Amino acid sequence: MKRYKTIDTVRLFSGLIGLDARQAKSRLQVGQITPAGVGVYEIMKPVQFKAGEIILLSDPKGPMHSLECLDIDLPTAEDLPAGAPVVGDEPKRPPTVGDSEPAAEPKRSPGRPAVARGGRK
Repeated sequence: MKRYKTIDTVRLFSGLIGLDARQAKSRLQVGQITPAGVGVYEIMKPVQFKAGEIILLSDPKGPMHSLECLDIDLPTAEDLPAGAPVVGDEPKRPPTVGDSEPAAEPKRSPGRPAVARGGRK
């Protein structure tokens, strides 16, 4: 589960959610949620959260525009394309004069003649 902060009012209709004791207390009393583990609850009826609340969600599908993810996903080696540098790899040596290709001429936009810049006379 990842931590999310609600940016706007969010309404959830189903799934598992992680709440602290304060958030869960009133929602348990009205039957909106039922315990599914320690700090994890299953949504039974639509549940609404105000802006600024922190909740744990396993797979938010609908309200992503109203949620800000607080956990950072770092890519693993399997997620990176082949040949991409991985943290801990030795950096490549800088190119030497013999390794580099000749520098190309700077490109000018086609159809525009070179104009001398200067003041009026």
